[in-house]
Amino acid sequence: LFSKDKSRIQKFWQLPFILPLINMIALTGSRVTFLTLMISLIVFFVLRRTNRSSSRIFVLLIGAIIIYFLIDYLLQFDVLRLRLLTTLQDQNISGRDKIWEIILPELLDNLFIGMGISGYIDYSYRVFSRFVSPHNVFIEVLAYSGLIGLFTYLLFFWKLGIYSFKSYLARGILLPLIFIMAIFFINVSGQALNVKIFWMLFIYSISISNDAYHDVKNTYSPIYQRRFKQ
Repeated sequence: LFSKDKSRIQKFWQLPFILPLINMIALTGSRVTFLTLMISLIVFFVLRRTNRSSSRIFVLLIGAIIIYFLIDYLLQFDVLRLRLLTTLQDQNISGRDKIWEIILPELLDNLFIGMGISGYIDYSYRVFSRFVSPHNVFIEVLAYSGLIGLFTYLLFFWKLGIYSFKSYLARGILLPLIFIMAIFFINVSGQALNVKIFWMLFIYSISISNDAYHDVKNTYSPIYQRRFKQ
């Protein structure tokens, strides 16, 4: 759907497969997924390249209409609407802030190297009588591997974000950048560390961004130019 190499018919026949995913967001009432979807769509329509300024205005207009009707459709589902209202009115984030307050002292006691996975599981059973995820991947990484692991994970995210942005600037490839942004927002208030689909998206984004970056780098290198002239 986001590729420039496909015809319009090939792109739009995929749209019916997206509708069940939208319904899944509404039925589960996931606020994080809802916000991530909206932000991803905004980024897509704002950053999508066009050949003419008039075409860009048309794309932005179509994007605004799609986002408006999509929000209107999703808010018809009681579960999602009520959860969003609760978040706005009561600043309710489903008890995540309570979990963070409880585990924070233990994180500070093991700040540099963390508790390890087994150490956090043991601590969770002692405090909550069951395993409780922090519902924040960055806090989870900090708990498992301390500042060293968190710095490594953030560095990985940063480098991948830079490569994705460079591939967009160089070849207009937008999907890896959208994936990285979406995963980042889900990581802030979700449990994505052990979900395989997110690591598959990481692999895809790395592959596409790396190919685009090196293609452009080789195109403008003196060696490539000499070979091309020959």
